[in-house]
Amino acid sequence: MGEQNPSAAQGEKGRVYNCMKLPRWRAGALWPNAFSAKVMNRHVDVLESALNAEIHPPTAGNIVWADGNLVFDLSPLVSGASGAGIATQVTITADEGDYLQCVTTGSTTLLVAKATTHRISVSSTVVDGVTISYSAYTTDSNGLYNQRTATGNGVTKKEAPTPRWALSGPGSVLTVMPVDHTGVLVSGTELTWIDLNVDGRYWAQKYDQS
Repeated sequence: MGEQNPSAAQGEKGRVYNCMKLPRWRAGALWPNAFSAKVMNRHVDVLESALNAEIHPPTAGNIVWADGNLVFDLSPLVSGASGAGIATQVTITADEGDYLQCVTTGSTTLLVAKATTHRISVSSTVVDGVTISYSAYTTDSNGLYNQRTATGNGVTKKEAPTPRWALSGPGSVLTVMPVDHTGVLVSGTELTWIDLNVDGRYWAQKYDQS
């Protein structure tokens, strides 16, 4: 099999590389023909590129194919760039209504769009042919939007997200991912991170309606 790339052996973290060389064709007595050494060696070049693929540490998420090697440049785990990427976990630090301020385990601050049904800009929806209106989005003592009022068919109820948004404990941890479009603008710039709602958070009628 291949041998380790000398640069990797010198401490280049996260890089995988094979120095695998294939035997090349020599010119024969018959010329020209469809299987000349020149033509066959082009096939060798392509195959050798695939066999000597490099995997680079996360930077831009590109694939580069050139003579001699095939480079997989992995997508970054955390990045402000747009485009789909890799999910990561963050902790909520503040609730801005349609989005959350969060921090990664590496102390990087991310602005994360809420799932569409969790946003306080939602004013109504239609459920089984009935229009439900939403109002009075209210923050708790931690500044988190954990209550709203729902009205439909002349009935008004208080609702709360389940589980509640929190600044500590299980309700404070989100799994988020960069995407191309969230629909949430902050200072004219669309956010590129969104909550995947892996906890299945939803608005439900509050037990205490007082």
